[in-house]
Amino acid sequence: MFGTNKRKMKLNKLKTSSRRKNRARHFQAPSHIRRIFMSAPLSKELRQKVQCSIYPHKKG
Repeated sequence: MFGTNKRKMKLNKLKTSSRRKNRARHFQAPSHIRRIFMSAPLSKELRQKVQCSIYPHKKG
């Protein structure tokens, strides 16, 4: 009765929801991986100007 409508709580078992583990992974990652973590989607105007949909965030 209750077991028929089970849902998965997580889609990917290899990803963690722990803030502590995610922060550790971020700060211990090499720069080429951290670049992917720190990317953000762009607005439509910037997409046309830069010609990519996601751009890495850089300091300076």
